[in-house]
Amino acid sequence: MDWKSDKNGVYFTKISNFRVEHTPTETYNEMVTIVKGPSFGSRLFGKRYVNIAKAIHQINILCGEKLIGKGLNQAVAEMADLGLIPASEFAESQGNIIVEPHYSITNVEL
Repeated sequence: MDWKSDKNGVYFTKISNFRVEHTPTETYNEMVTIVKGPSFGSRLFGKRYVNIAKAIHQINILCGEKLIGKGLNQAVAEMADLGLIPASEFAESQGNIIVEPHYSITNVEL
């Protein structure tokens, strides 16, 4: 991890545009705090994590959820264009479709 020091001597790093500061305590020497970042991640601001790996994990989950939500309608529309789901079903639900596989998951060869 590439830690930098700001003018106040606080060590920080940037992960997906989130600023994560090193805030150790007596018990947890590797504790970090997410200080700021994009507005969609405001629920993480001020949260403290035992180590940097846990903070990165939470940031990745949040960024992944954002991408999934953003691309759902586009993906469903493309699947309707390709004929993977019926176009009439897409038009009726306006993209609120849960797509299930057309094969049994237990019979798939790995």
